[in-house]
Amino acid sequence: QPLTGIALQTETVKRNLLESGQNPSFVIPLNKISDQLGKLSDLVKNLRQLFTSRNDEFHPINLQQITHEILEIIEPTLKSKKIALVKLFQSNPVVFGDKIQLQQVLINLFNNAIDSITESESTLKEIRLSISQDTAFAKLSIEDSGAGISPALLPTLFDLYNTTKKEGLGVGLWLSKTILDKHQGGITASNGSNGGAIFEIQIPLATEGVIHS
Repeated sequence: QPLTGIALQTETVKRNLLESGQNPSFVIPLNKISDQLGKLSDLVKNLRQLFTSRNDEFHPINLQQITHEILEIIEPTLKSKKIALVKLFQSNPVVFGDKIQLQQVLINLFNNAIDSITESESTLKEIRLSISQDTAFAKLSIEDSGAGISPALLPTLFDLYNTTKKEGLGVGLWLSKTILDKHQGGITASNGSNGGAIFEIQIPLATEGVIHS
């Protein structure tokens, strides 16, 4: 509710400024405020869903299938930015969890990879996606050809409000880790041999028992 009130007041001020014939540049900071309010609203919705859902609502989920659904969403962006996607699917695991929450993690990681490649202006524009599994966990990794992660940031990369993006809120990776912790999984970050970043997530297989609260 407070965010909605702030957003409405911001739009009112913008409209009044434009109607009064003020310098249009005065509206630019208000547009930025509106953008940040939109991001905060989306975050609140995600957090509400995350913390109100129960572990007994988790279900067996085909990891490849939910990944393909996300790829359909981001493929136009990849095409417009001329980023190649290489898929290495070594297995077809079924995991135990919440589909929407896990897809939120995937969206966060793909967006980070796209932003990293775009900002680095790398001549090689490629994202490598791999899915595999061991006896207990499904593993999904996303490797980009961007500039990589500063070693100084790696120890605190998943902390709340830690971000490498100028316009970021610093919650995407923290939210991803929170979701995977709730699934009794995990997430790691490292730099690859080509200099880009590698994010790997692990999610318990559906055949490995029940998620405990």
